[in-house]
Amino acid sequence: MMGHFQDIAKHFKNDMAVFLDREALAAGNPSPFNDAEGAHQDHYQGLYWDSDALHGYGAWGATYTDPESGGRQWIDTSGSPDRNLSMIESQLRLAGILGEQYGYEGVADPAWLRLEQELSQKLESVTIDQQTDSLRQSHKNMDAALAQWIQTKNTVEPGRGDWGHDAKSIPVDIDASGDRISGWVNGLQQHLSALTPEDIHHAAQSIQGDATTLSRALVRGTDLIEGGRVTNPAVFQDWNQVLEHGVVFAHEGARSIEAIQRAHPGVADYDLGYAAGGLDTAAQVAREQRVRGIRMSIDGPLGEWALNDAHTLGLMDAAGPKEQGRWVGKAAGYGVIEKDNGNFVAVPVPPDFMAEVGKPITLHENEMGAYTRRTPKYDIAQTRILAPSKDVVPDSVTQWTGNVLHVAKDGRDMHIKATAKVTRVILNDTNQKLPDVAPGTYGKISVDRKTGVVGFQPIEIKKAQEKSVGIA
Repeated sequence: MMGHFQDIAKHFKNDMAVFLDREALAAGNPSPFNDAEGAHQDHYQGLYWDSDALHGYGAWGATYTDPESGGRQWIDTSGSPDRNLSMIESQLRLAGILGEQYGYEGVADPAWLRLEQELSQKLESVTIDQQTDSLRQSHKNMDAALAQWIQTKNTVEPGRGDWGHDAKSIPVDIDASGDRISGWVNGLQQHLSALTPEDIHHAAQSIQGDATTLSRALVRGTDLIEGGRVTNPAVFQDWNQVLEHGVVFAHEGARSIEAIQRAHPGVADYDLGYAAGGLDTAAQVAREQRVRGIRMSIDGPLGEWALNDAHTLGLMDAAGPKEQGRWVGKAAGYGVIEKDNGNFVAVPVPPDFMAEVGKPITLHENEMGAYTRRTPKYDIAQTRILAPSKDVVPDSVTQWTGNVLHVAKDGRDMHIKATAKVTRVILNDTNQKLPDVAPGTYGKISVDRKTGVVGFQPIEIKKAQEKSVGIA
């Protein structure tokens, strides 16, 4: 087969041509020739990528050198939105033109000729549906955010040495994996019915592999924040945009594959589910890195921007009288705690307050509104005895309503604030215990007159009730 093309090698600037058949493709050298002259125009071994083709989807075309004029001849771009199929089709067109002009057999394997015919027939009816448009738009957004991050980092952090060997591969891996994922998904959408089970399996494996590459690149990009290596808010915010659009892109890819499954029930369900699962995992990783970046940036020069990003993601909880979790750091005059539910809470702390990042901590609000480690002290204005009847002993009550400040560990007494006064409530029956009520809970403590059981009923605070609390 090599002989078919060896005789026309003279028509190429670099005097080199290779045959186009299955052996050549399997050997990783699928191009009919190697055209170094066109490298500055984004050529790849005689093929060029036209980003404006197919309504902006892009497609491969090919060029060759005319032996009479010496000028470059351009072959129209292919009609496939899938990069791999587009490249193959461009190679087939190129081989066909060379064969027609110079009398050589362009394609030795008839299977490739059948593929070209099948593609041509199917591409006549190809339409880009809304799902594909969503994937395409999310891909563009991720690429735009990536370009903005690179530009910002190069502008505000020149010569700082942060772009080490590993760091340089981050944008390359994100860009390349995004291109490949889009190409594979679009190819599955347009040509699933013409693909063999082996083709679909290979595509699913490739999508999952590229999703892993994307995930690892997003993790490495977030690693750059660790240790204070990123100190400029613009770099931090632009990287967050890369992560945000990474989440959307991966989700859109998974949704596109799920749409394929719905349109072709029972066809390669396992492989398609495997591919969609890989993209869902990539989306989850991207979001986790966003939270990780917040966590790493709170206790430093980016603290204020990290708090803002947490607000943007809906990860900030309102502060209660008592907060506990893991100490994240101080930012903008606030102490930040990461709670067990994964959300953050910011509470005002004294200027000299210090704690070890990552360690468990419990903070209480004092009367000045600041949070400290110690239980706040307050003056107890009166004591009331909780009993089934008000006639049991002097100062006894059957219920008391207010804001719970503290419940003793042994369950023997409770401090409740009502009408600006703190009342200590104790039990008349020493065999009973007060329920464990979270500090800051507003409600009513009472004793059932028939059973003598002590219970607490939370009450929604209303403006009209605030002045009428205390003794029933």
